[in-house]
Amino acid sequence: MSHASLRAGPRKQRGAVAVIAAVATVAMLTCVMLVIEIGRMYSAHRELRKLASLSALDAARVVGGCDSTSAAAPEDVIEGVNATLLQQGLSLEEVAALAPGVLLGQQTSDAGLRVLDTEADADVADSVAVTLTRAFPTPLIPIFTPPAGPMSATAYARQGVVGRVVVGTTLLTLNSEDSVLLNALLGGLLGTTVNLSVADYNGLLSADVTLLELVEANVGVAQVDDLLSLETSLPGALNLISQALYATGEGVELVVAGLLSTLAGIADPNVDEIRLGDYLHVEEGVENLVGALPINVLDLLLGLAQLANEGYAVDFQIPGLLDLSIPGVADVLVQAHLKIGQAPQEALGRPGYRADGSARTVARSSQLMVVLEVGVALLPIGSFSLLSLDLDLAVDAAPATAELAEIHCPTSAEPQSVAFINAETTVARIGIGDFDIGDADPIGNADDLVILELLGLDLLVVDPPIILPLGHNEEGELSYDGPFVPKIEAPAPEHTQTIGVDPSTILSDAVGALLSQLVPNLVGNIPVLGAVLEPILTPVIDLVLAILDPLLNLVGALVLEPLLELLGVSVGSAEITMKAMTVERPVIFRVE
Repeated sequence: MSHASLRAGPRKQRGAVAVIAAVATVAMLTCVMLVIEIGRMYSAHRELRKLASLSALDAARVVGGCDSTSAAAPEDVIEGVNATLLQQGLSLEEVAALAPGVLLGQQTSDAGLRVLDTEADADVADSVAVTLTRAFPTPLIPIFTPPAGPMSATAYARQGVVGRVVVGTTLLTLNSEDSVLLNALLGGLLGTTVNLSVADYNGLLSADVTLLELVEANVGVAQVDDLLSLETSLPGALNLISQALYATGEGVELVVAGLLSTLAGIADPNVDEIRLGDYLHVEEGVENLVGALPINVLDLLLGLAQLANEGYAVDFQIPGLLDLSIPGVADVLVQAHLKIGQAPQEALGRPGYRADGSARTVARSSQLMVVLEVGVALLPIGSFSLLSLDLDLAVDAAPATAELAEIHCPTSAEPQSVAFINAETTVARIGIGDFDIGDADPIGNADDLVILELLGLDLLVVDPPIILPLGHNEEGELSYDGPFVPKIEAPAPEHTQTIGVDPSTILSDAVGALLSQLVPNLVGNIPVLGAVLEPILTPVIDLVLAILDPLLNLVGALVLEPLLELLGVSVGSAEITMKAMTVERPVIFRVE
């Protein structure tokens, strides 16, 4: 081999090494650039996912019911998304380039994966999907071509906002007088005799149960909507509540569970079957969300008992009137007749109104008729009375309604929720006459009433019956400041508000108005010997008229007014309580 050949070998080797080194350098630079390009695309997509997630969280507040009185429309949600993007420092041009798109629906589960059901009606939508798109970053080196089409990110979010609204009594305090009347009322509704103490009623008042606890404690009920549609007797419903308290409670709940079990054992099982959902009106689609709201046991007991007796006449006696002291009165017996035309209804659901204008969550009080038959023994001689006075006092109470119009959810600036409720009252009627509680319209079809008898002789008749309106139609918006149950143990006093006139004032004025019309409506019915008896009977009749004034006022103040209050009815006004509220944090349940 020549020397030239020997020198050429190393040069070729060095050239090959140089080529390999150059190729390796190019490959390394290419890999570095590829990693940079991938990093740039990943960073851009991560930023896009972040913007989509932030937008979805804010959009979920709108769809979930925060700060809105109506179901969210897609254009409203997009407007909110645009506002969120602008708050993140983007320009109007950049927001337009992202081309935000939204889908509304309900969160559901598909093979264990949380998805958005876009087939759900817009009125029940509680979740949202926000999609943002943008072009891939321009490559630093032209040889790298981005994927076809734009980059996109979709975030799914949900927020639950629900409340519990009640029209009627709060029963914040109970005393011995209340328990006497409650025993008579509850006994009539249960079809038995009840003798509970003030401590018993306070226990019922302090115990709560949730729909989810009722589901978990009862075999054969798988979910909340099954529970609400379950048909059962009144004793069966009380046992159902008792079982839940036994399973989940301690202390007072266990005592109340035993008390309910006892009441279930003595309640009349022959009244109509009831459904829990006819008393607890739950908005469709939020059954599980409202399932955690606490429901007072005494509210449930009285509400379900009224529901079981809807359309039927309930009769019961009121034990002796308290503090009754009227000269010439030997005895007073008050027989109460109660007919519930429409049972009360609590409301659990979201705020706002559906597309057709109807409220999502609306509660009402009872529509009922109360007739008090007041029997009075006058001019007593030992155990015998010369005169007897019989008076029928009736109240026909129309229902009041309350709609959960809006909820302002907590923010960093305003950490407490605020609820807004639209309430409406309707006119009731009060009258004196002969009322048939079984009639379709007892007040409208009232007959003349004999109110005074002497040894069986009819002396005075109310002819015609006296019927007067109570209160007037009134509407108003009420606002309630949180915190609410379950963040606090029980509703605060300010969580109950009244629209309209003070019911005690209305009843007092109504009784006075009845008395003012009573004398002109009285017709004497003295028989043939009237000319002889009239001088003797005139002072007696004057005595009767003098007794009627304090008597009617006592019956109104000691029986009628508290009885209506216990039934959750405020004539001429509406007593509205925001019983509970749950505002969940908006959450992302999926990003893609």
